[in-house]
Amino acid sequence: MTTDQADQPTTLKPTTLKPTKLWNKNFLLWWLGAAQSAFGTALAGIATSFLVLHQTGSASAMGINLALAMLPAILQPFMGALVDRWPLRPPLVLGNVLRGILQLGVGFSALRGSIPVEVIYAASFLTGLVGAFYIPATAGLTAHLVPADQLERATGLMQGATQTMTMLGFVGGGFLVATIGKAQSLLLDGASFLIFAFLLLFVTLPARAPRPEGETFWQSFTLRSATAFTLGGDAPFSSSFDVAAACR
Repeated sequence: MTTDQADQPTTLKPTTLKPTKLWNKNFLLWWLGAAQSAFGTALAGIATSFLVLHQTGSASAMGINLALAMLPAILQPFMGALVDRWPLRPPLVLGNVLRGILQLGVGFSALRGSIPVEVIYAASFLTGLVGAFYIPATAGLTAHLVPADQLERATGLMQGATQTMTMLGFVGGGFLVATIGKAQSLLLDGASFLIFAFLLLFVTLPARAPRPEGETFWQSFTLRSATAFTLGGDAPFSSSFDVAAACR
């Protein structure tokens, strides 16, 4: 750690929680929940796409739905700076609850019959918008749930689980849609988000420290972006947790 990195401010309070092993309760629940959420996110794209295609018979309409789901991702740098100003747990729990409700709502509606395509578009966009808040809030959190000497392994486990479950969501999503139906797949998807929200209630998360008095939104955004570039991260898409992790 360089002197410049050590001087960077952090938005986390010093924690009394000092994990001594990799597979502690907090990391295990975080790992399982992240895998579940990754599967649900991939399944959402497959299930809603098939639903739009089934109702319209239009590949263009399906493409519009996918674009609307991904469009909010461009807002992540701004959403991240906003989320950093809130307590940590609410964005994580509420983000999954809202995504679960959206998918369950579309799924139950599909069971009753045809849904206006505009409603599916709106649900896809809102799901992506919630994700734009949720994803920055999770960045770097793993570093605070495992011992420092296990961070590299923990990061690999998180990435492996997320990538594997995303692949299973895409590949298995088509199988699920063909086997149990589009509506039922969306209900399963919604349930996966609610399961992760429930698991998060049992994860002990670090608290945020008070921000410097008078710090504006744009100052927070600039600091996060500059720090991410300095640490070789993903620029403004990284969370303030990355700053804190570098200062450990």
